[in-house]
Amino acid sequence: RLRADSGGDGKYKGGNGVERCIRFHQPVQISILANRRQTEPFGLAGGDAGKCGENWYIDPDGKQHMLHACTAQDMPAGGAILIRTPGGGGFGTKDKGLKNVLSLLRSSQ
Repeated sequence: RLRADSGGDGKYKGGNGVERCIRFHQPVQISILANRRQTEPFGLAGGDAGKCGENWYIDPDGKQHMLHACTAQDMPAGGAILIRTPGGGGFGTKDKGLKNVLSLLRSSQ
């Protein structure tokens, strides 16, 4: 499902990330290689940053444990991982029209 409001604000709002939960029916070894877990996806031309992503392990008792962005671990049956991908950065400031954003872009070249 989509991560509501995970995209950065701006004249053009950044795209929302997604949320996935994968449950294990037998013991498995997982590997995660992800980014934007500590640094927000930046916005452009005055747009706001999107939300950082998150990786969680949910043990068979339902307790949640944060996982590192890059990890490999053995997981027992009955557990799950919850992956929340980052939202995209927004573009442009909300209170300025497109002409002002284009002017900002031209002046930065």
